[in-house]
Amino acid sequence: MTASPSPVGELNRAVAVAMRDGPKKGLGLIDAANLDEAIAIAGRIPAATKGTVEIRPLVELEGLPKI
Repeated sequence: MTASPSPVGELNRAVAVAMRDGPKKGLGLIDAANLDEAIAIAGRIPAATKGTVEIRPLVELEGLPKI
């Protein structure tokens, strides 16, 4: 039995890789002014030529304890 790829599975894999090998090997964060800039930056990521690069907004939540 094999599992079909899913966004949740890919995210879990990226988090596991980041925990094992460090954050630069798992998830990458970019700082872009808007969606167009984010797409332009994502297009220059080497993995984008071989697979998928997902773009999501990041929201900082105020008042959370620092860990």
